[in-house]
Amino acid sequence: MDLNDYDLPVYTVERQNEIGIPASVGQFVDELNAADLLVVSFAEYNGTYTAGFKNLFDWASRHQLKMFENKPMILLSAAPGPRGGATVLQTAVERFPRHGARVIGSMALPRFKEVFHAEDGLVDPELRKELDALINSATALI
Repeated sequence: MDLNDYDLPVYTVERQNEIGIPASVGQFVDELNAADLLVVSFAEYNGTYTAGFKNLFDWASRHQLKMFENKPMILLSAAPGPRGGATVLQTAVERFPRHGARVIGSMALPRFKEVFHAEDGLVDPELRKELDALINSATALI
């Protein structure tokens, strides 16, 4: 799913009272509910979610608080620094179960520009091994 497909006004309670919940929010939640496994990858902006994701997440939580409906979920983060977005990842790992997520694993991908190439994918063998193990454990559950 591409966040750009959900062009929404900035969430406020006043705006929700004024316009209701946009139809695209319901479509987003329906797509989540249709999945067998959710894999969410975060970019980290100033130590937290991107503004686009946070806005969609706020709207979706108003539509359906437990939007993840106990789906198995892998959470990933990537950033150019050595921590790989670990702060936003930890925030999601702690927060998403409150919204019905069954987080079965997580992984931060550090030094993204060095270890990921568009044509070859993840080129660091240790990180590749870790990601493959995470994916294999997740697919065994579905």
